[in-house]
Amino acid sequence: MNVKISARPCSETHKYIYVSDLIELISFSSKPNIKIAHVALYLIDANFDKQVTSYFSNRGRSYSKDMHRENFGFDINTREYLTHCDDIRYLTSKYFLPNDLEGIEDGFCYLIEELKSIECIKDLDIDFGSSAMFKVTEASRKYNDDLNPYIFRLSDTMDFKESNPFRDKLAVLDTYSVMYAACLLSGDSPTEIRKFQSHLEFTQVFSEYISYKLMIELAIKNNELKINDDKILASDLKEYLGKNGYFFRGFNDWIAIEPAKPLINNKPNEQLEASNNKLKEAQVKIADLENQLAQAKAGLADKPTDDLKDVPHQSYRTVDRVMYAMAKLAKRDNTEPYSQNNPSLNAAITTILQNDGLTLEYQAVGKWLSRINDIKPLQ
Repeated sequence: MNVKISARPCSETHKYIYVSDLIELISFSSKPNIKIAHVALYLIDANFDKQVTSYFSNRGRSYSKDMHRENFGFDINTREYLTHCDDIRYLTSKYFLPNDLEGIEDGFCYLIEELKSIECIKDLDIDFGSSAMFKVTEASRKYNDDLNPYIFRLSDTMDFKESNPFRDKLAVLDTYSVMYAACLLSGDSPTEIRKFQSHLEFTQVFSEYISYKLMIELAIKNNELKINDDKILASDLKEYLGKNGYFFRGFNDWIAIEPAKPLINNKPNEQLEASNNKLKEAQVKIADLENQLAQAKAGLADKPTDDLKDVPHQSYRTVDRVMYAMAKLAKRDNTEPYSQNNPSLNAAITTILQNDGLTLEYQAVGKWLSRINDIKPLQ
């Protein structure tokens, strides 16, 4: 494909005009715009190719003359170009689109002074000045942008940290068209699909959406999905997607279907088995500790709170003698029995302790008093 060159970097370039620029300049100069096909037909009928000579630029520094007209009586580059433009596709086009001239030689130009001498061009009263050419270039650019705006996939330009907002909005619907179902899968905005679906590059940019759309249409054709009045029930779509391993948070992620669970980060089987073994070992240890704790609690329940074993053995003799002396001070000598069966002193001690907030069981006091009987005073 030859690329049309519009830039004119040196003094020589302003003397020439490329063929596509000439066609667009003629269209732009007419009010209303003569479409490209009509411009081509006008020049063909005027035998323009027999009167004009084409030139080829050497990087804008010099220009070489094509000798076809001298050899054949017409300029072959111009004839082929005009024949290409005299086509039904250009009946409504005011300017060329990027791919319109693919496969045709359009890298040649004309000397403007020679054009001005050709009758069919003189009759159009065209302004070949740089200002007019700039206006044509801008008009052509705007025309292209309006017909084929810059196409982009919005979901490719956004950073989805948690979830896709387009998919979240679609996930709460009760029914779905084929387009909405495909957008749910691809994560695209239905608004963008409508905006660009006629764009020349739509298939390339939105290939993921198109593949899912074809999948949904095939499922309907094979009766895997029911559709009524161009609508698919959300429940049917959830079931179909779940069966085929497609799960989306907030839509059908609650469906438990094995083995496809994309939302779950599954561990390898070896890791799961090792984890299960460790869990079983831990459960056995816990059960054993619980059993030991139960036994310890039972032992504490059976043990009296006043068990004298808590008192060190070497202290018994001292405590016995102190108790003996206290009994003598209370005018009780060793000949009187002091035991649990002699409650007078026992009761007195227990009452004093209780009155002072020092609670001690009656039986515990009796045990200590009974030890006094074993003390034999020295003669």
